Amino acid sequence: MRQVKVEEIHALLKERTVVFEGRITQEEVERIKRLLLELVSRDTHTPITLSIIDSSGGDARPGLALHDFISSLGTEVHGIVRHAANSTAALVLQACVRRSAHQDASFTIHDNDVEIKGTVKTLRKHFYAALNAAEKRQERIYEIFAERTRRSMEEIEHACGGSMRMNAHEAMKFGLIDEVI
Repeated sequence: MRQVKVEEIHALLKERTVVFEGRITQEEVERIKRLLLELVSRDTHTPITLSIIDSSGGDARPGLALHDFISSLGTEVHGIVRHAANSTAALVLQACVRRSAHQDASFTIHDNDVEIKGTVKTLRKHFYAALNAAEKRQERIYEIFAERTRRSMEEIEHACGGSMRMNAHEAMKFGLIDEVI
């Protein structure tokens, strides 16, 4: 991943554009939230562009938090996928009022990966609580995709269960994006 220079960040902020590239982590979500809040503090009426360059996805928890943050921001956010919005990045995109993608962009939606670590004693004690939390996260992800794509929960569960890959035109037909640019 290319290192973005401070001058480039300032130029993008003047254009009301926040760039995201790479994996969705708690740290990256905090960075994006800070930039979005900075732009909203300057102007609540002009839309903001979230430019997703190339993301393989990442952790569902911070991804859901970013989705909810963007959804409740009070300023329109338009998402543009330049190369790939896979997994959690496709989920975050659903918070955007307008969702666009370049014609060579790609998308993947799939079921949430679950990783539970600990000692045997700890796992015995906390396994079912962790599994229940993961099931609730997955259900929330299905609900978000179903609402934005206008597809049934069953269709979304089937698509995610099969790790569905799509090009931009297929993603538009499925309802993940609104337009191919």
